[in-house]
Amino acid sequence: MKIINKIINALNQYAASLEKAAVWQNSRDIIGNVKGGKDDFIYEFYCYLRIIKDLKENYVIKYSEGAGSTKNKFPKKPANKKGRPYFKINKKDGTPLYHVCAGTKIKVQHGNKYDAPDISFQSADSPEDKPCHDHVKLIMDAKYIADKDGSVSKGSYNDFCMMIWNLDTLDAQKENISFNEFREVNNNCIISNRKAYERIELAYIRSHHLCEIENLNEEDSFNIIK
Repeated sequence: MKIINKIINALNQYAASLEKAAVWQNSRDIIGNVKGGKDDFIYEFYCYLRIIKDLKENYVIKYSEGAGSTKNKFPKKPANKKGRPYFKINKKDGTPLYHVCAGTKIKVQHGNKYDAPDISFQSADSPEDKPCHDHVKLIMDAKYIADKDGSVSKGSYNDFCMMIWNLDTLDAQKENISFNEFREVNNNCIISNRKAYERIELAYIRSHHLCEIENLNEEDSFNIIK
């Protein structure tokens, strides 16, 4: 069985486990929408849902429906936040913490351009329309690698480093997000289904304000590099 088929099966399981917590009663279109995507998008959504499921252990998760024809459809490419669904993360006492969004366009700190990380942790007061770098606290990007012996490329790594600067998330480590399975994740993060870009020079990746998760798939044991 191809790894992507195993990932699709896992997505169904994660959706089922999140249904009650996310108030996700009527939105099977979410998984249907994902299944129609390309392998890289399916992997991106797999990482997104796996992160959300992990956060469920320590926080209260609320599914925030979008609007119109896209109200239950996560974007398959960079898209405006308005009209798209995302998850709200609250403390157990109900205190709002984050909007965790998939593929949201975010205005960078200089100029009129935007970046769209695969996963962005935005402040609880982040607007529904046109969030900017001021609202972003931590970002993650997922890299699907078809070659089973492959690794994150230098170009992909450098692009993510630039995104960290553009969105001004150099202080992401200060957020102290309480993950469960991914409890060692303490910074902006590159996630890949195969090998990370740099596995030895820890000072190198720390200098870029990020960490990496490698081998995050349905076949291997993942490894966190920080």
